[in-house]
Amino acid sequence: MGQTCYNCFSGINGANPCPVCGYDNAAEGDRGMALPLGTILHDGFFVGRVLGQGGFGITYLGYELHSKRRIAIKEYFPSGSVLRAGSRVQPTNPDNGAFFRRGLELFNKEAQILSRLSGQPNIVDVISFFFENNTGYFVMEFLEGNSLKDYLAIRGGRISFQEALTLLLPTMEALDTVHHEGMLHRDIAPDNIFITSDGVAKLIDFGAARFRREDETKSVRTIVKPGYAPMEQYTSQAAQGPWSDVYAMGATIYRAITGITPLDAPTRAMNDELRSPAQLGCQLPNNADYAIMRALSPRIVFRFASIAEFIAALTKPDALYESENVQKLILNSRPSGDLSIFGMTERYRLRATEISPTKTLNPEASWLTTMRDQYDQTTGDDPEIPGPPPSESPKRKIEDIWFLAALIICAVLLFLIIFGIFRNYSQRWIISGLRLPLPGVMSGARFGS
Repeated sequence: MGQTCYNCFSGINGANPCPVCGYDNAAEGDRGMALPLGTILHDGFFVGRVLGQGGFGITYLGYELHSKRRIAIKEYFPSGSVLRAGSRVQPTNPDNGAFFRRGLELFNKEAQILSRLSGQPNIVDVISFFFENNTGYFVMEFLEGNSLKDYLAIRGGRISFQEALTLLLPTMEALDTVHHEGMLHRDIAPDNIFITSDGVAKLIDFGAARFRREDETKSVRTIVKPGYAPMEQYTSQAAQGPWSDVYAMGATIYRAITGITPLDAPTRAMNDELRSPAQLGCQLPNNADYAIMRALSPRIVFRFASIAEFIAALTKPDALYESENVQKLILNSRPSGDLSIFGMTERYRLRATEISPTKTLNPEASWLTTMRDQYDQTTGDDPEIPGPPPSESPKRKIEDIWFLAALIICAVLLFLIIFGIFRNYSQRWIISGLRLPLPGVMSGARFGS
């Protein structure tokens, strides 16, 4: 392409900054482990400046030579596990080889799933994916606008609940679609939701979605985003599922409307003092206040099972909950014991008095088992799911009545014997007159027999 601006891809013929977009091409400087500027990938994609680099990949601004449009190029490049020799990517040592290959397979699977979702207005479109330089790439639409993080900063730090709902509800519905495809995002936060110049929110950066390794401490920690990552992402021994993205989405909405990022999950698990949006002065319906706080529960079983359930609770006007009950729910959700197995062996039951009951949001269920089977990533014991207390059986009630009757008879007999009212009659007559042999009386008086 000759001398080209690495931002707008116009010909600049040595001029700097770019006379078209004003970009300072000299600012690129040392690109570290990134591909060299001007690299041509897959015979059609020109590599420009770096847009971002995370724990598992590098994203470049690119230019599609055939369609003459700007694009984004994602390269699989797990930081700390690989190095670059020229353009070729290779593991740093043989021990990282299996991890790299497995990650590459999942990177490709992610690209395939996202390409199937192309056309979904609230998920970034994947145009192409391919293998080259001993690693994987996928090409996405280039978005113009701001991340939700920057959007909030421009708006003074926070927005109204209604504006947040208008922006994020379509994104939540898109996330539910992703879950039904068998994939989790696992890195939802304001910097991974993009607001386009025409006001459409899109989910971006599914880089953490494919990494569910349970034997690699580093990979678990790399994808943890304090304030947004749920407790189960801090340990490899707790099941992750749609409920994990529910927490992150709840934290994102909380940040958007309050201007406050929740404390990290381990801190909240030990001493939770998170105040609800309503308590912080936000104007929102009671049901929405409840829904956000329930989504943010450190304990898995107190959260919504799916994004669809979260949406229903967030938007249903007749599901009314008081803020004080929301706080009781959260304060009652503190764990005990070893946090490394939090959420899987901790057993607990939500008291019926802690939450205002509704038939639409009754927390009974088999959802945890169902979701775990779907995602096949469970270890440890099953947590006890809150539900209605068991009803007393008729047999137990009858036994209690007989016990009470026997107790009364014994008391009357004792009274008569003590005061000698029946002094002229033998004790044998008393027992036989009742037509109930002594062993029978004692048997009837035995609780639970």
